[in-house]
Order: sequence, then C-alpha cells, then structure tokens
Amino acid sequence: MQERSHLRGVLEILTLLVCLASSIAAMAQAPVNYNDVGVIVNLTDTGAIRVANYFMKKRNIPSQNLIRFKGTTSEIIDSLTFEKIRKQIEDTITGHKIQDKLNYLVLTQGCPLKITRSDTCNQVSAPLLNKVRCASFDSELSLILGSLKACIGKGDYYTNITTYTKNKHPYYMVKDHYIRKKYNMYLVTRIAAYTQADCYALIDRSGANTYVDRSKVKFVIDNTAGVYDYNLSLAMGSASRMLTKRGWTVKYDSTATFLRSETNVIGYIGWGYTDPNGKTYKGMTANTWNKAAIGVSYYSYNGSSFVNQTSARSTLPNVIKEGVSGWYGTVYEP
Repeated sequence: MQERSHLRGVLEILTLLVCLASSIAAMAQAPVNYNDVGVIVNLTDTGAIRVANYFMKKRNIPSQNLIRFKGTTSEIIDSLTFEKIRKQIEDTITGHKIQDKLNYLVLTQGCPLKITRSDTCNQVSAPLLNKVRCASFDSELSLILGSLKACIGKGDYYTNITTYTKNKHPYYMVKDHYIRKKYNMYLVTRIAAYTQADCYALIDRSGANTYVDRSKVKFVIDNTAGVYDYNLSLAMGSASRMLTKRGWTVKYDSTATFLRSETNVIGYIGWGYTDPNGKTYKGMTANTWNKAAIGVSYYSYNGSSFVNQTSARSTLPNVIKEGVSGWYGTVYEP
C-alpha cells in the first residue's frame, strides 16, 4: 500500500466523516460521544497542548485518550525521527490499553506533517511513482498497531506496474460505520492552522449536531471540465446532479471562470491553484463559509505547510482562516 495514495483515500473518507459528524442535513440527532477518539500532542509545542486540551474539553474526550510524545516540531522529518515518535505514540496507546477502543486519531499543530525518505517526493511519473516512499505523517500513523503496519515506509502503489492496477485500503468506498478492529487501521486527521485562534475557531464551528439550514446554504462546484483530469471532471458533474436530486442548492460551473466570493457555502469542490485562472488568486476562493462547511481543492500541495504563510502552494491554512471546517489536504504529489 502506497502511503500517499492511502492518504488520498483516507482524507476522502475523513471529509465524509466531517460531513456526517457535522450533521449537515439534520434538525436534531442523538448525542454523539468521542470516546473512540485519540488526541495526539507534541509536548514540545506548548500552543498545541492548549489546543488539544481545548478540543478534548469541548468534545468531552476521556483524559486517557490524550496521547503525548516529545519530539521535533519541524514539519518535515526522516524515517529515523518518525520511528522514534511512532514508538512513543504506540507505547502510550498500548499502555493506556486503548488500542482497540480507538477508531480515530486527531493530530494537533506541532506534530510533524510529512516524512521524506531520500526519494523524489514529488515524482509524478507513473512508472517511478511506485518507488517513492515519501508520505504524510498522518497516513503513516493510520497503519500503526495493526496488520497493515508492514506497509509503513513502502511504496507499493501499484500491484501490477504493467497494467497500473492500484492497491486500495480496506475502507475504500465502504459505507459501513467505521470500526478500527474490522479494517485494521485508524482514521487520522488533524487540527491545524496558522494560529491557535484559528484552531479554536475551527473547533467551535464544527462537531456533532452543528445545525445547518438547508434552505440558506449551497454547494459550489467549480469545474473547468475535462482540462486536467477527465474522470475527476465527470465526478464533479455527478456530484452536482446527486446533490440537486437530494434537494440541495448547487452552483455548478464548467466554464473557465474561477468562482470567487460565494456566500453561505456548505460544500466546495474546485481546482484551486491548478486552475490557470485560480493562480491569479493563489487558489483562494474568498468564500463566506457556513458552519460545518467542507471542501476539496484538486491541487496536489494544498496542505504542504501550516507554517510558511508566504507559500502559494499551501492554501489549506488560508481556507481554515476563511472559515471552512473540513478540507482535503495533500502534502506531496498524490
């Protein structure tokens, strides 16, 4: 299993989970508990400790689910550093005897973001992609303490390099409620932003039973059809039709226009910085986001940094600052 591909699948699932957890279509729901959520914090980052404590208090997460480690706050680490941090995390989980109680792991700012393994991390050539072992920190942690742990640090994206038959993780396209013991991996996401204030705001505007008035919100799907990836363009059109059929308001555009400054957005799909017209705005939509809003930008590096505020690539922290509650992010070429 190739971790960067694995990341893409995991984050697509997490986007769905954010949607479900945010109760987008529901007037009222049964109480939701977070007893199966583990929160990982780097003790070297005092700000991250405060964010972790704030999140756990807001979601009433048991104290034993706080998983501490001490290590670098650098966004990029090597395999040796990862293994040292991994051991601390695994030892805490097993020491608290919560290995099979947790389904989800939530990282906080201060956790490393990506792992480089002396490969060309942004390789895009299909025949060479199978050899690339760079990965996100999040996706590697999803495989710990289970039958898939042997996949950590490997680049087995293709089962058959001749036919380009791709491996898939066990929960790919599955609609059942997630149970870690069944699928042998954790679902991993993170609370991260440029500032602590942004992290607190992200926590406050999301979570279970966040009510959304269907009549006042809309989905925005900005599709420059067929220009970049034909299959993704088709999927965007399908998503628009499906949402419309389910009674949602959808603004769908397949022209070269880069949609901006939309209001009351609850969901978004676009090409971001990949769109030639989007580059003018560094991929930023300047939308007004509703609570519980989720989105995806089909740009390979939108989650490449939560520290470098001048990078045109890293658009994810900026949409968090704008007000989105969940976003698909990649750190290397997926």
